[in-house]
Amino acid sequence: MNILTASSSTAEVVRLRSKPNHGSFVRLGHELLRSPAWQSLPVAARALYVEIAARYNGRNNGRIAFSVRDAKEALHLGQRTIYRAFNALEDRGLIICHIVCRKDGLPAVREWELTDHDWDGMPATRAFLTWRRTE
Repeated sequence: MNILTASSSTAEVVRLRSKPNHGSFVRLGHELLRSPAWQSLPVAARALYVEIAARYNGRNNGRIAFSVRDAKEALHLGQRTIYRAFNALEDRGLIICHIVCRKDGLPAVREWELTDHDWDGMPATRAFLTWRRTE
């Protein structure tokens, strides 16, 4: 992109570099990655968190739809492993489940909140920072 600027006696062309578009990405902050909660997670739970976070668009926290079936297809893991991964993420305060009840008799829809991001006008709880291993 070129911009023409006028100085006192001459005109000069200044070339501006446009920022390259690298597409969407999932942010995993150092605070999260260094937390005892994250460090204690099994690999399947870490992969599941990344898959859920990939569906976060900056405005839909608390309304991120991601089912066990979605997780099985995305991660190529068994149902029991997926359930354990969801439970580990919830137990450590990385995600919160919001259940949307349906009036048409179909099963309820589970939607997820990432505690590392603001939700519904409220600041992020970052509940994972207070998690401690119990023995």
